[in-house]
Amino acid sequence: MNIVRLFKKRRHTIMVWLLVLIMIAFLGGTALQQVLSSRGPSRKVVAVFADGTEIRAKDRVAAANELEVLRAVGGGRLLQQTGLNGLIAANLLFPDGGTSSMLETQLKYAAMQGNLTVSEKVVDKFFNAEQIDPVSAWMMLNKEVYKYGASVSSKNAQKLLVQYMGDRAGTIIKRASRKMQTPQEDIVEVFAKMLSVVNYVDMAVRNSNITAKDLEAAAGFKNEKFSAQYVNFPASKYTDQAGEPSQEQMEELFEKYKSFTDQSFSSDNPYGFGYKIEDCVKLDYLIVQSQDVKDSVEKPTESEKEEYYSDNKSKYTQQKPKNPEDENSEKIEVTQPYSKVIRQVENDIINMRKDALMKKIFNDLADLIEAGYENRNPSNLSGEKLQELSGSYKQAAEEVSEKYGIKIYSGRTGWLSRERLTSDRNLGRLSLSKERRLPVNIVKLTFSVKGLEAENLSEFDRKTPKIYENIGPLENMWPQNKALIRVVDFKESYVPEDIEVAFEITGSLINETDAQKEFYTVRDEVREDFKDLAGMETAEQKANAFIQSADDKPWSEFLKDYNEENSTNLTVKKLSDKSRISQLQLYETKVKSGMRASGKRAYVSLLKDHNLYEAMHGIAGGNLPNSVKVPSKKTVYAVENVDITPAQPLEDKKAEADRIKSVYSGEAALVFLNPENLVSRTGFEFAEDEEQQTPEAQNEG
Repeated sequence: MNIVRLFKKRRHTIMVWLLVLIMIAFLGGTALQQVLSSRGPSRKVVAVFADGTEIRAKDRVAAANELEVLRAVGGGRLLQQTGLNGLIAANLLFPDGGTSSMLETQLKYAAMQGNLTVSEKVVDKFFNAEQIDPVSAWMMLNKEVYKYGASVSSKNAQKLLVQYMGDRAGTIIKRASRKMQTPQEDIVEVFAKMLSVVNYVDMAVRNSNITAKDLEAAAGFKNEKFSAQYVNFPASKYTDQAGEPSQEQMEELFEKYKSFTDQSFSSDNPYGFGYKIEDCVKLDYLIVQSQDVKDSVEKPTESEKEEYYSDNKSKYTQQKPKNPEDENSEKIEVTQPYSKVIRQVENDIINMRKDALMKKIFNDLADLIEAGYENRNPSNLSGEKLQELSGSYKQAAEEVSEKYGIKIYSGRTGWLSRERLTSDRNLGRLSLSKERRLPVNIVKLTFSVKGLEAENLSEFDRKTPKIYENIGPLENMWPQNKALIRVVDFKESYVPEDIEVAFEITGSLINETDAQKEFYTVRDEVREDFKDLAGMETAEQKANAFIQSADDKPWSEFLKDYNEENSTNLTVKKLSDKSRISQLQLYETKVKSGMRASGKRAYVSLLKDHNLYEAMHGIAGGNLPNSVKVPSKKTVYAVENVDITPAQPLEDKKAEADRIKSVYSGEAALVFLNPENLVSRTGFEFAEDEEQQTPEAQNEG
């Protein structure tokens, strides 16, 4: 057939294909390749899930586009309005350094105020986890939503959009539709996917680690009351009556509890004995007492005070009613006259001079100690090199003290555990302060030292210190002292070889009231515990003898004669309208106690009370009077009576259940959404030959 006749016959078909080819050529050679071959770059497998689901380049581009749509409608802000879980999810999907730092601070502050049950370690672990890019996080969360059927419909999403955005919802969606060149219904569908993620996380964390039985018990414990009358017989009263243990007896007790740390209560260890040596650090310290510096600064002259007042009048204002005759009228700022604030002005000038001098002192101390670095950045030096190059704290203290005529205390501690460091009267309350950040206490700073890393510093706190690296200046709120410290050695927790292990535990020494050289020996601790056990046996005998002697007489009357005859000073004590302590309360206290430098003291105290209350509750309704042993308190109780007021039905069971669930969900959300745990659950993994490309890079390919 003639080519011209063929063209005339098929001209419409040929023109259509010609237009298609022109369009493809206009869009680019890559598009032409993808039309000619189904194995274009967009179909390349770039990652996989554990179940074998493949993720192609085009899937990641689509996921990236969905996040862009959510940004266009303010998805990050909307997520934050859905509560704690939304705040944490927003940190994954719409990361921002400033926002992350603020969220971390808010979580820790809420926990310290008792408004959130979460441990500092879990918060740090979340923010220190190896980060994943937002596109991967979005794909992983949506994978889990689909797997567990937690989807929110587009219809419900539309209603929630109006709920969160109000009347602006329609306008915002239209604007985003024009900007993204995406149909409005598609934007609502993407928003529904985001709400599905929140719904899924809520479902997962609010139902974790808690059963209907837990809810019932926690609610019942809160509502039920009991009262008891008793006489207590502490083991400590009878330890001096016990003979000295033999070497064999001490070694037997040591072997039984050598793998426990002190105060580790359990059914296998009801007394909380423990000889395992906990993590320890040894510190050098330089301490300057604020009052010493304040006493040394020059007091301001009258003219200096007047000039300072004139330049800083805004500091000396107070709110007063606009109408003096009406206390409830509008309040206005009024500058106080100089005569009324003259003492405050003087104190402000003295404190300003004190702070300036304190800064000079610590700058001079640091310069002397770090003189050997010779302009080398300490962050680039190893701990061993820092030890070699660092100057003496003692020598620096002597030189600077002589220069300013102010006493600077220096020294080196013995081996300090967390508990011993917290209890040190000069060091224990020191912390590192940063603007708009919660202070970081000395325990966290020192026990995070490189090599030990028993604590984790947040990336927003400071870099992990090395051995012999200066930390500080640190400061106390009260008394207002400042200090520079460094970790000079550390030991990880270990099981001692035998009862002869001993080491120095001296803390800081800056005045006569501080203890002098102190030593810890395993032998002494085992000996004391053995005597406590012997004391408990005697206490039980005394309690039972007392109950027998009292017979049916009221104890308050009987004790008058008993005390005279036995030269004792026993009294009847009462527990009135006490609520049993639930596992929920123990959990809350254990988690929250980790937010404070005092460590586990609050938790241990509550646990001991829990054991006492449960023992009292356990003998109620039985043969009373009776005796009961509470090993954690190392006391035997002779109990006269126990009265129980049964729990009343809760008025709002759902509200109480939600409150109890929320206690567990705070920490669970941070664990559940921890990037490393998210990757582990889904088994997400990039292809071996793929780097974590940005969606834009993939789109270009």
